Amino acid sequence: MPLISLFAGITLILIGFGFKFGAPIEGDWTPLVPAIAGLLITTSGIVAFKKDLRKHLIHVALTVALIGAIVATILLARMVRPTQAVQMLSILVFIAYLSMGIQSFLSARRRGQVENALKAKTS
Repeated sequence: MPLISLFAGITLILIGFGFKFGAPIEGDWTPLVPAIAGLLITTSGIVAFKKDLRKHLIHVALTVALIGAIVATILLARMVRPTQAVQMLSILVFIAYLSMGIQSFLSARRRGQVENALKAKTS
């Protein structure tokens, strides 16, 4: 999950800076919102390589992704500007990242249940 966090975070940073400096959107800082979320997710992903902090930091990163998906969806529903592309791409990255995180949590939970069942049988 830390590698997926890095990929999702860097993708959001590139989306934010790409639309801020590559598109003619004068004086509007809205495109940098995904970059800020991406920075938080990337930082959490980097620190999550420490096994004892992984669970907590991936939860933080996924919470940022959930908030980002909700905010981007609300903004997209209210916007009629060129920055809609930023919001749509952000929504896709946030939702993809959330789905991978949920799958990872479910897999870890199942693994833990299997390990506990095996321990119970050997005791």
